[in-house]
Amino acid sequence: MQYSLTCFQVILRETQGVYATVLIPFASVPFKADATEHKRLDLQHDMLTARMGGLFLCPDVVERALKPRGNSQPAVLDVGTGSGSWAIGVAQMFPHANVVGLDLAPVNPISQAPPNCQFECGDVNEDLSRFYNSFDVIHARAIIQGIRDYRVFLREVVKMLRPGGVFISLEAQFELFDAARNPFGVQVPGDPLDAQATHFGGASDDSEPHEVVDLWIRNTQTELTEAKVKQYGRWPGVWAIKKSINHDTDPPTYPDLQTMEATNKEQSPALKKLYGRMVNNTSEVTVLADLIEHSRLDMQHEAICIVLDGPVPRESGVHEILSPRTDGRQPRVLDVGTGAGSWAIAIAKAYPHVEVIGLDLAPVNTGSSPPDNCCFEKGDAHTDLGRFGRFDVVHARAVLQGIKDFAAFFKEVADILNPGGMFLTIEPEMGLFDERKEAVGIQDEGDPHYLWSQKLFKAYVDATVKRNPGFAELPNARSILDNVPGRPWESVEGNTFYLPVGPFLPDPPLRVAGELMRQACMRMPKGIQPLLLLHGYNQEDLDRWAALAEAQMKDMAIKFYMKWDSFWAIKRRNE
Repeated sequence: MQYSLTCFQVILRETQGVYATVLIPFASVPFKADATEHKRLDLQHDMLTARMGGLFLCPDVVERALKPRGNSQPAVLDVGTGSGSWAIGVAQMFPHANVVGLDLAPVNPISQAPPNCQFECGDVNEDLSRFYNSFDVIHARAIIQGIRDYRVFLREVVKMLRPGGVFISLEAQFELFDAARNPFGVQVPGDPLDAQATHFGGASDDSEPHEVVDLWIRNTQTELTEAKVKQYGRWPGVWAIKKSINHDTDPPTYPDLQTMEATNKEQSPALKKLYGRMVNNTSEVTVLADLIEHSRLDMQHEAICIVLDGPVPRESGVHEILSPRTDGRQPRVLDVGTGAGSWAIAIAKAYPHVEVIGLDLAPVNTGSSPPDNCCFEKGDAHTDLGRFGRFDVVHARAVLQGIKDFAAFFKEVADILNPGGMFLTIEPEMGLFDERKEAVGIQDEGDPHYLWSQKLFKAYVDATVKRNPGFAELPNARSILDNVPGRPWESVEGNTFYLPVGPFLPDPPLRVAGELMRQACMRMPKGIQPLLLLHGYNQEDLDRWAALAEAQMKDMAIKFYMKWDSFWAIKRRNE
């Protein structure tokens, strides 16, 4: 079944014992998206690479499009990246290029992605305007069954390519060929040359009973194992080059895909590079702000929505506050530290009569197109909260690491809330929790149950506190909120929830949440490296810890949780 959640659509679902992407209305079948399928895609990738003699149908054309050129960074988009093997291979081949793998579901890469390779969850059938004029190579392999309108998709490809850019398409033909390279014709069951695998080409998800399909599978496995009937798959490939402004010159140069200039010419660029990652450049508090981090935040957002059954705790009363008002005034919401904008977009879609503003230090890379009642602003939570008027709900999730003075921040939030308005904050605790939901204590690295993710998490917390001493007050956040100067709150309530890091729970929705959190957490070690390197940690040690943490999360030998605390405060109505 598909899980229906408030203003949220699950990326993965469990069907027939495997994970698949949510059934797309225009497609005949859901797309498998679990580790087993990604391993199959890895094998297919290796076979195609061997057959083509490399990653490309047109290596000379690609090398020209991606050659280094001054201060600009060539960029590659892999549409329907699957297991990410092709994207990782290109990133390793062209370390000076930025490679983005886009897919409906989280990626299970078989090898560690290099720093210049990132993965993002997204649907190519939705708005792609954020990618316009951004790429020198766009690659699409075995995705046509998921494209709603291929002509529309090709028009979007042209818009996303820079002048002189290359589009490469490689698709499997939905029929098999015999030893003479001729397509198998109409066959009769029992024919010794009957290729069982041809039965699947014309089958839909409900056209045949399960026992018939099971028989086809058994016969096909036997047939392929014995190799009595030789058969081939055919992969037509094409490539096209977008017109350059001047065919006699190299493609023009562009700024990096992830770099956006501030609107005011007197300001510095909004982002800067730190040890290969993009971070904000407008505050002394370092916050990751590239597509890799925003993709990780998207997955974390979706996992939280599953556990909460929506983007906010149901018992918080947000729905009542944001219901249409009898006086005609439009309710307003501010999302502080909006990150990838996922929460702001979800609220805007759930409450189309509400104005929603997402505020962040860095430009937002949204995973989906925001509705008309949602916009994003660049600003600092320490200085800019008062710029946008008053609100009925102010939301802040996983942002306190960047707040220097909790009491001052909470007081500022209270000042911009309307009477009866709500401040809602959700923060992870500064440590991990074991299978019994008990805090992971001090461990010896020789302990067989040593949790490498905990070591990295603790190192990150220590480095963050050194850079922002106010973060050490996180365990006291509830008490500080209760005692904001002026006592502006009518009530302060809260609850706690746990997110599994891995699909180890029997409940199907929680298995999906666990898989999303595992994917998000597997991206965390590389994400926190810039801050740790800045504070004197050794690159070799960090790489080793990251590899060990990733291995533990992959095999789930040690099951653990992240604990999240949620508080909501209602401003007094008698202001």
